[in-house]
Amino acid sequence: DAAVSALAALCSEYYMKEPGEADPAIQEELITQYLAELRNPEEMTRCGFSLALGALPGFLLKGRLQQVLTGLRAVTHTSP
Repeated sequence: DAAVSALAALCSEYYMKEPGEADPAIQEELITQYLAELRNPEEMTRCGFSLALGALPGFLLKGRLQQVLTGLRAVTHTSP
């Protein structure tokens, strides 16, 4: 929980290219990595990355929100 609450501040400090704009390479790498971890076999890892995706600041989600929502929706499906 502490890491997730600090994530937005960390991202704003290190990943903002210009005010309100993400560095496109960092945005691509970060979103791709976090979405990939949603498929991790460990439930707690999936939970942690789901929380992290929800805590990302808006500038990192710009243009990628639908992709993030689709990834989060995919891990909510239950299986027998």
